[in-house]
Amino acid sequence: MPFAALAAATTPTAHIGLGLAAVGRPGYINLHRDRDLPADRDP
Repeated sequence: MPFAALAAATTPTAHIGLGLAAVGRPGYINLHRDRDLPADRDP
């Protein structure tokens, strides 16, 4: 879907939510994820 069509079909709130999700996801994936996994796991 072209960006112009997406902009016409969604609200500004949806744009903010999508932007925040894109910014927050790399940190969620990379920061301290080792704490969520068992210590005796294979790399």
